Amino acid sequence: MLRTWIQRRSIVMVKGTRVQGAVRDPSEFLRLKGREYGVTDGNIGHLKQYLQTTQTGKYSIPDNELLLQILTHKSFAHGLKPYNEKLSVIGFQLLKLQSSVHVISKPSDSPYALNGQNFDCLGSLLTKSIGNHKSLARFAKEKQFDQLVFWKKRDPTLEDPATSGEDTVLGKTVLALIGAINLTHGKKVATEFIETELMPLLVEDVTR
Repeated sequence: MLRTWIQRRSIVMVKGTRVQGAVRDPSEFLRLKGREYGVTDGNIGHLKQYLQTTQTGKYSIPDNELLLQILTHKSFAHGLKPYNEKLSVIGFQLLKLQSSVHVISKPSDSPYALNGQNFDCLGSLLTKSIGNHKSLARFAKEKQFDQLVFWKKRDPTLEDPATSGEDTVLGKTVLALIGAINLTHGKKVATEFIETELMPLLVEDVTR
């Protein structure tokens, strides 16, 4: 006589002290430094106000879910919530393009300049350095965005922004902001944001 064996696996969620092998309560990893993840004024209010008050609201983003996504890194909550990776890719390409335009548009007396534009500087250390994560992180900190970002350190014991991943995370947040402005208002407005709000600080960082 043949017998059929059925295997079953039980999963139990335990609240309280961590138990190895147990499933965590989702509310635990959806919280960061006392802040609950979600569309709340405490999470997105500061960024929203910054965009509404800069250049008379030209860069404002009405989509609250998009604002929260800008501030969410893929390291948070195991990447289960919408994060800013693809937005930052869009922002990076725009920043890279505008950095090149900014550099070649500077007056040049080089004999190799074409119509006053020095294309020889493309690919130079200056061009490559504009928009590095450290400078973008500085912008995020000056605008007080750093306390808003949902992310998780790869090593909680690391304090240096460069080695802990903080500079990279904040840099990608700023790039995601550029990408979101582009999606909301188009390339022209996103480019203007880069040139007026970001570029002065980025150039200062690489030339001082």
